[in-house]
Amino acid sequence: MTKTAKQTLVRIDDLKVTFPLRRGALKALRGVSYTMEEGEILGIVGESGSGKSVSVQALMRLLPEYAQIEGAIDFEGSSVFDLDKKKELPKFRSEKTAMIFQEPGRSFDPLYSMEKTFRETLRLHYPSETDEELRARSIELMREVQIPQPEERLSSYPHQFSGGQLQRVMIALALAGNPRLLIADEPTTALDVTIQAQIVELLLKLRKKRGMGIIFISHDLDLVARIADRILVLYGGLVMEEAPAAELYKAPAHPYSQGLLHALPAFGTHYSSHELHTIPGTVPNPIHPEPGCPFAPRCSRAKDECRRAIPELERKGERSRRCLFPLDGPAAQAGADPAVDGSADAPADNAKGGAKS
Repeated sequence: MTKTAKQTLVRIDDLKVTFPLRRGALKALRGVSYTMEEGEILGIVGESGSGKSVSVQALMRLLPEYAQIEGAIDFEGSSVFDLDKKKELPKFRSEKTAMIFQEPGRSFDPLYSMEKTFRETLRLHYPSETDEELRARSIELMREVQIPQPEERLSSYPHQFSGGQLQRVMIALALAGNPRLLIADEPTTALDVTIQAQIVELLLKLRKKRGMGIIFISHDLDLVARIADRILVLYGGLVMEEAPAAELYKAPAHPYSQGLLHALPAFGTHYSSHELHTIPGTVPNPIHPEPGCPFAPRCSRAKDECRRAIPELERKGERSRRCLFPLDGPAAQAGADPAVDGSADAPADNAKGGAKS
């Protein structure tokens, strides 16, 4: 029996985003391209300022008017830039795509009960339904995201929910329009590790039940590897590496990806007795980017040619990397120096704690 081919949900081609400033221009994205299939979970990782959030804000057309955007963004085969601002765009942001953010407490009106919040959201999708019918839908959505006793909790206010429960409510509200794509932008940053695991498990169940695609954004490569099918590593507004999640976690090809992995605490150790590895240096200046590889100033593998021009994104099978001296190249096989500070002590045990199951 042949396996049915999945349709392309999102296609982004050579996306560039620039913010004009008085003293120059901030180049947030410098040519990002990727595709994702329906029902796929794509993880996007990178440090602050790498372009993670800007890429999905461009997808949902949430960037300010003064942002200069080049490239193409297609959703289900149609350009998002062709959407009518008043009629089509609002539906696209609720019935085709939806987004949840970090620190969900800031997204709720403290004077609104949850019932009123749900009713206002659901009425946009079901304008002809009665209050009782909308209440029934609200209860069902809260039950779907595993809020206990949803009938009673509907009368509660945001301050009566924990951070993890508020994030669940945010997910429920995002599901109100039955979107094809859910974008989760750092959804677990303000939560402890136990609640993070619960939110990840919830998203996996919702993906399986609803068949929707998910873009999961985080700076935590370990967390992303637990949920994503495929990972995109961004740095300096460029794609540094792309690979299936399990493969990238096990054997990163780009020195920056390796640095992110080695910056994680080793499984089974305590912070007081285990020194975390760091990536030396700072993120590149987006107003005055380096002429060559943006990671070259922080990479011990970099040579003169790395600093002259930005390397091309090279594809090998299901993997891509933007590096002249990748970790699976001749230099690595010859036993070259570690790519980043401290990388010689590869956290072997860490893979046991974070490998995707």
